[in-house]
Amino acid sequence: MKKSIVITVSVALVVVAVGVVLSLFFLDQNKVGNQGEQTATKEVAKKDTRELIWKKLPVEQRERVDGTWESGKLSTIVIDKNAVGWIDNKSYEGKEVYLFDLPTKTTGIPNNMLIYADKDTFKYIGNAPVD
Repeated sequence: MKKSIVITVSVALVVVAVGVVLSLFFLDQNKVGNQGEQTATKEVAKKDTRELIWKKLPVEQRERVDGTWESGKLSTIVIDKNAVGWIDNKSYEGKEVYLFDLPTKTTGIPNNMLIYADKDTFKYIGNAPVD
């Protein structure tokens, strides 16, 4: 009788130990997977928003710039009904977007261009009028 109790307790302890080891293994694997996601998120956070927008600009826009993304100034603006006339996607009306002010190679005045970019995706939306 005592021998069967010892065996039962031993088997139970082995099962618990295996369960603990497996849960620790899978927990560690989950951390490794999340760490990759966290690294990607940190990488985006490390990059300057201006650079993220720059990478999504059409080549023709980038070629007009006198300098690089570092030359630009970034602000935010709400697209009103007047500004929405300058972009193709009218769903941006009333939404906050980035306004990226970049110097251009133009020798006349104005010698800058204003770019609208989506705040979530950094996607090029269109150009704003320049005075």
